[in-house]
Amino acid sequence: TCFADVLKKYKAIITPTKRGAENEAIIINRLLREAWVDVPVSNLSLELLSCFRDQRLSSVKSSTFKREWAIVKAAANAAESLGFHVPVKLFKSLILPKIFYREIERLLPSDEQKLLKEAQKISSQNIYILPLIKLALATGMRRGEILSLHWKHINFNDMFIDVKAINTKSGYGRYVPFNSDIALILEDLRLLAPPNERVFPISANSLRTSFEKLRRLAGMPQLRFHDLRHEAISRQFESGRSIPHVMAISGHQTASQLFRYIQLVDTDPVSM
Repeated sequence: TCFADVLKKYKAIITPTKRGAENEAIIINRLLREAWVDVPVSNLSLELLSCFRDQRLSSVKSSTFKREWAIVKAAANAAESLGFHVPVKLFKSLILPKIFYREIERLLPSDEQKLLKEAQKISSQNIYILPLIKLALATGMRRGEILSLHWKHINFNDMFIDVKAINTKSGYGRYVPFNSDIALILEDLRLLAPPNERVFPISANSLRTSFEKLRRLAGMPQLRFHDLRHEAISRQFESGRSIPHVMAISGHQTASQLFRYIQLVDTDPVSM
């Protein structure tokens, strides 16, 4: 038995049951091209796995490798239930690289105006990019959560969005409030956009392409779409919301997770 056999069966049986099935299948297909997965599991060694880790880290970030290895370990843990016997402890003993989180700068008012101005310019190519960015900055919702929104999930009377558990990273649903400005944007979008159940009927790749073009035109090549979530959460704290309130809106399950997103700007003078 080779670990490739385990990965193939895992992809066929377990991967389809997961929320991120499509992305996981892509990662497994890439892993299946590695030489070590075709080595009989009885001949696998920590040295062999370490060589794969070091070689892989020469071309990808530590966070990418850790996501890939998490799938390898999940497949190893499920191997017995799939009819295979693999040395699970061997996969768990591989030392993983430390992740250094990228420092994220706050989105200055001038930068936000520039971003929205350029988004308006490219609206002829993608009518959803401008309202999508405004919604992300106002609510702190993740890209996948926004793209999976259906009109039935938006309550215009009480002004909140019902984010379904199946579309969240944590697996927990939540209600996200929005203000009157966002309500007007959504109402206009519903009138302008062609009839569709989804609020933003575009693919993740389409959004990625438009956002890459947008940040280049705005002169902010370092900006990621996920940075808009960081900015939104920081603004929620600055508006006076409590930690439990912000956690309920952002969907974070622990305060330690939430605090990685916070960068507050203290505008109060220090009293001497």
